[in-house]
Amino acid sequence: MKLGRELVLFVVLVAIGMFLGRTQTQAKSKGSIDPISSSVQAIVNPPARLLTGLANSLEDFSNGLFGASALKRRNRDLEAQVQVSNLYAAELSRLQRELDSLRKVSGFSPSPGRTKIPATIIGLFPKEYRITISAGSSQGVRPGLAVVSGEGLVGVVQTVSRSTAQVTLVYSPTIRIGAVAERNPPPAGLLRGDSTERLVLEFFDAQVSAATGDLVVTSGFSDKIPGGIPIGRIAQIEKDEGFGTSKGLVFPNVRIGTVREVIVLR
Repeated sequence: MKLGRELVLFVVLVAIGMFLGRTQTQAKSKGSIDPISSSVQAIVNPPARLLTGLANSLEDFSNGLFGASALKRRNRDLEAQVQVSNLYAAELSRLQRELDSLRKVSGFSPSPGRTKIPATIIGLFPKEYRITISAGSSQGVRPGLAVVSGEGLVGVVQTVSRSTAQVTLVYSPTIRIGAVAERNPPPAGLLRGDSTERLVLEFFDAQVSAATGDLVVTSGFSDKIPGGIPIGRIAQIEKDEGFGTSKGLVFPNVRIGTVREVIVLR
């Protein structure tokens, strides 16, 4: 009995196999997919796509997890490179400014009979309105001489040692310098600092023709400070009719924080 059932089952399976084979062969000859294969694909494909997507997501997650430390290192390297690049650009800009200043100092033309003594600023004391320069009596520096940069008047020599000198800055409240505004005729006055890196030019004549934007230079009414050295430009004119006075607020050309090389005019 059992053998008979198995034989019948075998014959049925062979018949089904022959039928399926014939169906697939006919479908292929027509260039189409047989209904049975199409049904199987419809059942199998959705879960297969889902499993494939899940596997890809797990792979991406594992790659990100194990590659995080490498990405952090690369990030740190890139940040370090950016910092080095910024420092290089800043240093290049500073050197360019120094080069420009040196060119201006080298091209400065003193009055006839004056000698240029080169020096470097080796000490800056803004609260005391002074600087220390690397030239002294052994180079011919003496008190009262003008100290200039490529932009104009820096200050006046105050005290001297053998190899250094102390220079009072032009905007010191203790300084007094004869100056004129570049006009025709040039209105003259006495220049003094006002403790705020600004200058006040007190004109001798209340009815001056000076105006905002005029360049102010040394007057040359001194045997130690030659005339024509640029000082700054007038930003404002103030007149007091009651007292018969007139003065100009002057912003100096020289920004001492950007200066390194100077010359002393002897």
